[in-house]
Amino acid sequence: MPDIRYVCLSDMHLGAQNSLLTNLGADAVTPEPLQASPPLKALVDCLAALIGHNEQPSIKPELILNGDILELAVASDEIAVMAFERFVQLALDEHDLFDRTIHYLPGNHDHHLWETARERQYAEYIARHEAGSPVEPPWHATHLFPAYDQDQRQKRRVEAELLNAVVRRFPRLHDVTVEVHYPTFGLRSREGGVVAFHHGHYAESIYRLMSRLKVALFPGSQTGPEAWDWEAENFAWIDFFWSTLGRSGTWGADVGLLYDMLQDERALQAVGRNLADSVSAMKSRTVPRFARRWTARAVIRHIANRVGSLERSRSADSRPQLDSPVQLTPAGIRGLSELVEGPLAQQIAADCGGVPEQVSFVFGHTHKPYETRCAYAGYPRAVDVYNTGGWVVDTLQPEVQQGAAAVLIDENLHVATLRIYNQQRNHDSTPVRISAPTASPFLDRIRSLVHPDEEPWAGLSRAVSVAAPQRSAGLQAIIESGIANARSRSST
Repeated sequence: MPDIRYVCLSDMHLGAQNSLLTNLGADAVTPEPLQASPPLKALVDCLAALIGHNEQPSIKPELILNGDILELAVASDEIAVMAFERFVQLALDEHDLFDRTIHYLPGNHDHHLWETARERQYAEYIARHEAGSPVEPPWHATHLFPAYDQDQRQKRRVEAELLNAVVRRFPRLHDVTVEVHYPTFGLRSREGGVVAFHHGHYAESIYRLMSRLKVALFPGSQTGPEAWDWEAENFAWIDFFWSTLGRSGTWGADVGLLYDMLQDERALQAVGRNLADSVSAMKSRTVPRFARRWTARAVIRHIANRVGSLERSRSADSRPQLDSPVQLTPAGIRGLSELVEGPLAQQIAADCGGVPEQVSFVFGHTHKPYETRCAYAGYPRAVDVYNTGGWVVDTLQPEVQQGAAAVLIDENLHVATLRIYNQQRNHDSTPVRISAPTASPFLDRIRSLVHPDEEPWAGLSRAVSVAAPQRSAGLQAIIESGIANARSRSST
């Protein structure tokens, strides 16, 4: 019978106050990351139950973490690190579930892990060459498949030094390595089939803002077709705004608060008034005070609209259906096509000598788990597409398309989605279920092992149904505190 050989998770946002996998204190707002959250414990228990049925228990599945695992955008480093450590403690130290190499693909919220890894890689490259010899420019992407040093015939690892330090704090995990791949990582079967992983942020145009700005400023210029080209032009923007700005001292905390407040009309008005008052108080001989006030409020409204236009904040239609085969908006579908038909196809063709018949694509980022089959230009056959969803509750009202999934893969690269939950209008959680767009013996086997009404699966659903409304209530409390703070500032 086929065993689980790979497990893919994404968008855990460990350290974020609104993540179900970050443990919170009694106030349901303050992270207490020295303890694991109940949903995190239940998730690991369920994975342990599944992997425990492998017929070759000596072969551990490889763990693929597909971006936004650590929340580095709106959480402090130490909180994110301790929350990640709880996951490591449960999954590797206590349960020993996975292989000693962890594959990590940074997303937009933890993009800085790629920046530090590639800078370390470049420093090591420089050190290997004598002074006065020419050097190459820094790399902006890794190979789809692990590359080998032609001289030493050994795998060249790009490692996440920070995460290695976290993992190796546990004596039994001294030999575990967190290997970084960016922006794409691939698996290849003996028959030539490919499963490709990408966090998915490049499917949204906002993460290619610098490329769009370049074309606007210099008509006739173009962005190259490869992943390297997209990243080379946009990495500084992604790293600054989406992965480091929220960590900038007390300003960083205010950035996180502002993001939460953009979801409430009263909060928008309070922030807009403060900005308008500050701008109008400035002296200007050319711009009337009323114009400056109007402009300041318009800026806040524009920011709110831009945040609301992100894929994870929008429903595919006005009446979202949980079982819809594709949960993306039309803009999201177009952006995903540009990514799959562009840089992904280029990289697969380059590393495989052409695009193979069987390709599956796994991404996250949107927080909308789904699985479907799509026809893309440049691919001989339709591509099986899987989205791993996300673990945060970042809206005041439940969004039924948002939820989380794990992707399971066997040695022949057959794929099954473990849909863990979707949000519900009454804050309940949907039962765990198994699905895939293509039938396989592996899919049948996983279905036979998961019984949603029995433990530990029922316990996972209970933990999620308790934590989700707590995160929503905590978000409301944060917003109310922000409104009170903004009003007090405006009165002083």
